[in-house]
Amino acid sequence: MKKVVLIVFFFTGLLMNAQEMITGVNVSGEGTVSVVPDRVLVYFAVENQGDFVLKVKKQTEDAVNQVLDFLKKEGVPAKNIQTEYINLDKQYDYQNKTYHYSSRQAISVKIDDIADYEKILTGLMESGVNRIDRVTFQSSQMETLKSQARKKAVLNAKKKAEEYAAALGQSIGKARAISDLSNTVQPIYGAMAFKTEMEDSSGGNKSIIAPGEIEITAQVNVLFSLNY
Repeated sequence: MKKVVLIVFFFTGLLMNAQEMITGVNVSGEGTVSVVPDRVLVYFAVENQGDFVLKVKKQTEDAVNQVLDFLKKEGVPAKNIQTEYINLDKQYDYQNKTYHYSSRQAISVKIDDIADYEKILTGLMESGVNRIDRVTFQSSQMETLKSQARKKAVLNAKKKAEEYAAALGQSIGKARAISDLSNTVQPIYGAMAFKTEMEDSSGGNKSIIAPGEIEITAQVNVLFSLNY
């Protein structure tokens, strides 16, 4: 008889816990913070082609050395410069029955002050860079902005829960669970454009940027208790 009573209490407890778990207001919230970027990450490459592998390889290496010397003179810290990859390819021309070689080295450089972008980009191209692959705008306050976005997301969830409860003539209690729905809190680039022209109509280097703003977005799911 005692075993039966214990089993009844056990399943009754499980049922009460299950009811308690699903009782409440479960809402999602989103928070966004916008900021004008203050630094730039540029991905560029030096590439050469020719019939002699050693000559092609040396041309690329010499150009890269000039680029690195230029960045050093501009005061760019060594930690802001990174080699992304180095390629040396051999290609066969079936029509002429000859081999051709191509050498490429890709580098990324972080420019801490966006005001230096034009000057550094021009200097890179004059030093031997013949390919700009990508430009990414960033903020030096990213961690602080992520924290602000997360707080906004939680407050947004709370506001939603209060509105739902108020429509029923009730109120919410304390938060009982919080889940981060953001895969990664990364900048989402909105209204901005980038265009690089190796030469303009006058024969000089020309570049145009419109960095716009960065949006840092956080998403959460919050379960609030519901006061009857």
